Amino acid sequence: MKALNTLLIAGLLSIMGNDCKLVAIKKGYYMPSGLKQALFYCQNKDMYVSTLTCKKNTKEWAKHPLFYMLNYDYKENKASETWIDKKMDGLNGNEELYWTRKKTKNGDKK
Repeated sequence: MKALNTLLIAGLLSIMGNDCKLVAIKKGYYMPSGLKQALFYCQNKDMYVSTLTCKKNTKEWAKHPLFYMLNYDYKENKASETWIDKKMDGLNGNEELYWTRKKTKNGDKK
């Protein structure tokens, strides 16, 4: 678990800056195989970033997250953008935008 945390933090630091701090890790079951969520706070960007990591097999977690959720609101479990790393090879530029929150006519986000 500690090695995974170190890899997550190192990857986020390269994107978000040196002030990303791990806030919490929890295991959730968003899919039958289960996902593990890690929550980071990036002070210089004043935003939360959440990652979702899936299991490689029944006993091991993947080395790198599958999803990165930016501007994550942990109270509502929503993000403004979600990026997917299909190869799960860490943050290296091959991630794709998976989902983005749309703005309504009055400027509010859905």
